[in-house]
Amino acid sequence: MILTLLSLTALFALAVILFLQHPKFGKLPSGERLERIKQSPNYRDGELQNLSDTPALTEGASYFSLINEFFFTKKDRVNPTDVIPSTKVDLLNLNPDEDILVWFGHSSYFIQIDGSGRSRFWKSGFSPFFYNQCF
Repeated sequence: MILTLLSLTALFALAVILFLQHPKFGKLPSGERLERIKQSPNYRDGELQNLSDTPALTEGASYFSLINEFFFTKKDRVNPTDVIPSTKVDLLNLNPDEDILVWFGHSSYFIQIDGSGRSRFWKSGFSPFFYNQCF
């Protein structure tokens, strides 16, 4: 039983490692790009450094306190107090003469200027899965 569980865990870990090798997940810089990065004034000790201190947690917080708050503290307001305005947009039939910015949420958007549409994530598909492509 334990050998089976260990084998399945190892097989799962190997599958995840192989899956993350997909080009959509990016790769480490090399060659000319790496040399350009090394010329940055923010490159020190073998990696790029943030211009300002960016701690993983706010001052006085711990991972335990965050987990405790997330799972066990009652939230007073979990739903918006007002209706959030939204407009349905038919992205497949946009007027090419109209400049438009469509925000999908978080950091996903589509922008069309002078008839040319651009999207930070959706240009060549955002997912490594063949069944999860846009348009």
